[in-house]
Amino acid sequence: MDSDANSKAGTTGTVNQKKSEIEVPNLTGRVHLLPCCIKYDGPSAVAHYFKAKPTGVEVEGMKVEEAYFRGRKLQGATVPIPNGYSGFVIGKKSLDKRKASDMSEQNSDGWKINAKFENVTYWNHDSLPSKDDAFVRSLHWFSVAEALHKPVTAEDLASASIALEKRYEGGPDCLVEWRIGGGDGDGECGGEEEEGEVEDGGKGGRNPHYESRRI
Repeated sequence: MDSDANSKAGTTGTVNQKKSEIEVPNLTGRVHLLPCCIKYDGPSAVAHYFKAKPTGVEVEGMKVEEAYFRGRKLQGATVPIPNGYSGFVIGKKSLDKRKASDMSEQNSDGWKINAKFENVTYWNHDSLPSKDDAFVRSLHWFSVAEALHKPVTAEDLASASIALEKRYEGGPDCLVEWRIGGGDGDGECGGEEEEGEVEDGGKGGRNPHYESRRI
């Protein structure tokens, strides 16, 4: 991939995870996601100036925390990384520290693990944390992906078949007739009644209208 393509598609590389995680710092409880963009990358005395404190309030099972950033009040919650996953802070390897085996690979963009973490504290500026927040909802994809790639067993198919049979006790080919405009629903499958008004060609009258659908 050339440099132009790299700039459009992002940077690609490899991360060597053979290094023991005990050797890298654990940043659990110190990783924050702020609702703003900070145009700076580098060391900073974050713990000295950015001090989160609990509020004693719990919303949707999440304990609300409070902090201030440049005079602006933030409210957030700490969310754990899903089971089976870990968070890492990675950095690019320097050329003089790369092994000969790494340099022989076709992809010379090597990365190293600088730190790890098991949770993230995300912050909102003008609202309480909620399970409907984009960051919390993004973590749901891990369980969805696991369900999609999990092998289907015979027991799973049997339970799904039983659930479908209970859902369609009247049979999948049962026709339900609906009456719109008044009256009771008709049909052996227990059609629901839905009321409405249908004009008869613009004459101002109201006529009953019937429709059938397959469920």
